[in-house]
Amino acid sequence: MARSPSKQQLPAPLYLAASYVFFLGLPTLICVIIGLSHPGILTVLHYMVATAYALTAIMMLMEARVAIPRRRAKRAHTEALPEMPLTTVIVSAYLPNEQDLIAETIVRLTTQMHVPSYKLQIILAYNTPDDLPVEETLASFGQLNASFLPLRVVGSRSKAENILAALPHARGEMTVLLDADHHPHPDAFERAYRWLESGYDVVQGRCVVRNQRQNLLTRLVSVEFEQIYGISHTGRSLSVDTAIFGGTNGYWRTSVLKEIGMDSRMLTEDIDSSIRALLGGYRLIHDRSVISTELATATMRSWWTQRLRWAQGWFQVTLRHQVSIWRCEHLNRRTKWYWTYMLTWRELFPLLSLQIFALLIAALVIGQPVNWVRNWYLAGTTVITLASGPLVAMATYRIALWRTKKSLRAWFVIFALTSLVYTTMKNMVAMVAMLREFRGESPWVVTARQAAESKAKATADIRYHEKVGADA
Repeated sequence: MARSPSKQQLPAPLYLAASYVFFLGLPTLICVIIGLSHPGILTVLHYMVATAYALTAIMMLMEARVAIPRRRAKRAHTEALPEMPLTTVIVSAYLPNEQDLIAETIVRLTTQMHVPSYKLQIILAYNTPDDLPVEETLASFGQLNASFLPLRVVGSRSKAENILAALPHARGEMTVLLDADHHPHPDAFERAYRWLESGYDVVQGRCVVRNQRQNLLTRLVSVEFEQIYGISHTGRSLSVDTAIFGGTNGYWRTSVLKEIGMDSRMLTEDIDSSIRALLGGYRLIHDRSVISTELATATMRSWWTQRLRWAQGWFQVTLRHQVSIWRCEHLNRRTKWYWTYMLTWRELFPLLSLQIFALLIAALVIGQPVNWVRNWYLAGTTVITLASGPLVAMATYRIALWRTKKSLRAWFVIFALTSLVYTTMKNMVAMVAMLREFRGESPWVVTARQAAESKAKATADIRYHEKVGADA
């Protein structure tokens, strides 16, 4: 599913070196020059960077404050679930990479969902450069279940192209978009559809990592996902009544999805479609009780590839849509402010946060002391910034599906203590993504799936569904 890059790809170490030269080295040199002639300006700049840190930390704490009291968005889980209409499920897959996962996913969708089979249409939209034995298995599924359509998309190089090819075949009132490794909870479709009944057009569910015990990285990513979907997305959705479609475990009114479509030119076609739907006047909501489990990246190489694509895709969306959001007449100020925070501030903060090092190095070079303890403002913003990571991790632990497992509690503590390092890693990715976009290099590289991921998931996946059934 990788698109041909418009320019020859440069190696990651070269991009990292260039990132620190452009985003840290040059600012440090400028700060030294300014500090030698106007030392007071360095203090002002220091206050500005400290404020940026504190504002981001306060936003994280506010999201947690809103999300914690409500375990799910707006509707109690005791409500009767709605009578389902015909529902289409589009599963996107790149089979050489996901051939070991797809059969189990299709079996689960056809046998374990609460929706009756006659009300469920499943389309597997996949691309593969070569014929594979698993295609024969998929063809047999289609013969056994008339609701299943294996659709090989010839010439496709992205998930967006797979979805676009499947949309003309979609007959359901609601269309569910899933990745090949996703296993929705049996009542997920019903929980999502009630929002469409209430007038919403797009519902984003909660993605939970099920191979969290595989290694340190999968454990960190699993906690990160709990924070993103359980705290951040929930808090923002409850506060501003909007949401982000994250590419999978998403539920669309089919007519809206066919109108909005997916733009295969964008690296994050999901975020792009979210904003185009928003600008079109459609309503989006996030509900963390709509649960689907997935596999986290298990190696640093796959993590880097995935996060680099996400970061560059968000940057593309920011450049493409931020001005349109400001000019949109039907969006209120609070929604515009929210999306400015999600787009422009999201891109600026990695660069702003790095400048604290430029200022400290410049102050050291010119001999200007920084009185952290005596300066109440710098001390206060530092405390807020450092405390936000552990506090949000504690909030995440409270709403995590597997919070009762003693063996996993320590990983929330580890995440809280290492959140600054982990955030720094993601900021590095963001800087590289900007340079790649400025250079015009934008390959769509599929996230690698390892056999170990597939084998490691079985036991944890069963326990997840048991836990979800009790709590969600």
